[in-house]
Amino acid sequence: MSSKNILIKYLLILAGVILIVIILSYLLFEQKYQNKIYPGISLGNIDLGDLTKIEAKNLLNQKINQLNQNGIIFVYNKNNTALNAQNNQWRMTSVMPIIHSFDNDLAYQIIFFDVQQAVESAYSNSRDNDFWLNLRNKIETLIYKKQISIMHTIDEQEIKKILYENHKEFEMLAQDAELTASYSNQHKKIVFDVKKEKLGQFIDYPKALNELKINLSKLNFSSIQLNVKTDYPKISKNDCLNIESKAQKIISSAPLVLMYKEKKWSISTEQIAQWLILKKNEKNIEIVINEIDVTKFLEQKIISQVNKDPIDARFKMKDGRVVEFQASQDGLELDVKKTLYYIQHDFTINQKSNIQLTVNK
Repeated sequence: MSSKNILIKYLLILAGVILIVIILSYLLFEQKYQNKIYPGISLGNIDLGDLTKIEAKNLLNQKINQLNQNGIIFVYNKNNTALNAQNNQWRMTSVMPIIHSFDNDLAYQIIFFDVQQAVESAYSNSRDNDFWLNLRNKIETLIYKKQISIMHTIDEQEIKKILYENHKEFEMLAQDAELTASYSNQHKKIVFDVKKEKLGQFIDYPKALNELKINLSKLNFSSIQLNVKTDYPKISKNDCLNIESKAQKIISSAPLVLMYKEKKWSISTEQIAQWLILKKNEKNIEIVINEIDVTKFLEQKIISQVNKDPIDARFKMKDGRVVEFQASQDGLELDVKKTLYYIQHDFTINQKSNIQLTVNK
């Protein structure tokens, strides 16, 4: 037998031995993990490899019990807010997964984990496909490790409510630049000024809730920082060029007289000045009437004198004859929407001092 044939023979024997070793190793590996989760599988920082389903379930429940006892801590740090702060203020809020109602001794869960799903996901890894795909997955899991997630549900509205109730004092809406009116004894007239706008701030609850969901999927119960965003005003003082002179032009047409039939209501310059507010449109800042304040004025001063309920026709019979008859009358109602429009359009824009009220029947 030639040396070449001998070499081939030894190589075949070696290959056979290696194959037998691989097969035996695989069989021993499968036997060892017949009822266990394959090594290399983790949920967050929890190693589930080498565990049976029951052991894995108990381990995950132990981790979840830590949450049940301590909750999730949300941290608010005033120095991290959008507004400057002189003092360092902290607020730590613990959100518990189970809320107890002291009124009716009820408890309900706002954070729930599907432990069985996580265990089945870990156990079925590298088991739920054909042989070769399972083999490849086992090798990759041993080398690169495998992370799984746990399914969970949270009551987002309830958690947001808890966070809001504990942090609402730190939130404030932005304040637009504001038109102010006051009487000047020096100038003997009403003068206008624009009060500077103010920044506001609000807590980014959606970001905190999203971080919570990501953490919970890995059974990570670390504290969560509440980030704060700046609430910017829509109207700034720098945008209000010549606004004061425009306001003076509007009140120069005062008093405003509202009329209906023989009735008249005169509205003073001072009253009109208090009605004027700023509004931002697509191109610039304009002066408009405060519809809420004007509506209140109409309700208090005019509507009661204009509106009338409808009256049905009535008659009284006696001895087969009509002895008393009252004709029907239509009801009357001030059209507030049109009145507001005419005050805005005819008075503030076109400087018409007399406005006829629209009354609907």
